Amino acid sequence: MTLFTYRLIRREESALLATQWPPCRGLFPASGRGFWLGEAPLWLLALSIAAFAATLNSTVFHTMIVVALAGYAVRLWVEAARKRSAPSTPPRDGQTS
Repeated sequence: MTLFTYRLIRREESALLATQWPPCRGLFPASGRGFWLGEAPLWLLALSIAAFAATLNSTVFHTMIVVALAGYAVRLWVEAARKRSAPSTPPRDGQTS
């Protein structure tokens, strides 16, 4: 059954590639920073809900939410500080600011 399903999926994918464009790739180049930095507070919020469900202890829940929001605030502050301290790029040839 697994082999049959695999063959069916492969056939459908080849038919789609013949009639459509290849699968989408990233539209923007990688930033070089870790993607997890922006998503970490959301994962901590999800973990806080799971911790509350496992322990039924609201102190754990609230502590993890405070840590998630504080981490997010620190990240925003660091990014704002980097933008302020980054040298401005000079205008390109033929452009005025």
